[in-house]
Amino acid sequence: MLDFQGMTEAGSNSFWSLILAIVVLALTFAVARFVRRRVRRWLSEIEGLEEYAGATLGRIAGWIVVLLGVVLALGVLGVDMVPIALILVLILAMVVLMGQPLIQSWGAGMLLQARAPF
Repeated sequence: MLDFQGMTEAGSNSFWSLILAIVVLALTFAVARFVRRRVRRWLSEIEGLEEYAGATLGRIAGWIVVLLGVVLALGVLGVDMVPIALILVLILAMVVLMGQPLIQSWGAGMLLQARAPF
């Protein structure tokens, strides 16, 4: 069982780990917002690329930063990251293998939007 009283004591290592994890999450969301805006701004400078393509890629970049921040915060709390990393790799492999036609179509659409041949 968890020892909540020991966790909330000011001298407890787990209390400061919890505070550090909260700070890491707060910084993660701030960095993710910055990355999302920066990617969107960078892609808006490319001629011929639609605005929604930049917004979509910016959103994806932001979520990747959030995912990395959550993994880092869980590591600060002392959670064993090997099973979590294994699960994430398996989910990513399933998405890539099962969604390959969708990913190819999405990439072709992005390419057509960037070059605008019609």
